[in-house]
Amino acid sequence: MGLEQYNLELGLWFKNYSIETYDRDYSLVVDLTYRLSVKHHFQCRKWISKLKKYIEDNGYEIDGFMVSEYNGERNLHNHLLVVGNFSNSVGKKLIYNFWNKIGSCLIRDYDDNQGYSIYISKFLNQGMNNEWELISNL
Repeated sequence: MGLEQYNLELGLWFKNYSIETYDRDYSLVVDLTYRLSVKHHFQCRKWISKLKKYIEDNGYEIDGFMVSEYNGERNLHNHLLVVGNFSNSVGKKLIYNFWNKIGSCLIRDYDDNQGYSIYISKFLNQGMNNEWELISNL
């Protein structure tokens, strides 16, 4: 199996994970950037782990996927597929309030028809630091 086919299969697994694990679809799609230069996936893991802890400290659960991807300046940014036990408006508020101190965020309601799971898997495994994680494992 070639890399393109592998990433497509991975994207399909991402797409189905929420329903197979929680019997409900994702609630949010999140794009995160950093004010400072971030070059290594472990740095992203640290910040997303802190975001997860912040949400849990506020009494909610969060899971899904995070993907690290390079931009044109070779700095990493993240894409997240999020499922949680919060309303979309509460989830958006929690993520925005935490991430606004770290960088920029774009938070949208998840729409299964938009193909976001395939979009975030397209560059995986094509170089160092283009990696993914289950949020629950952070």
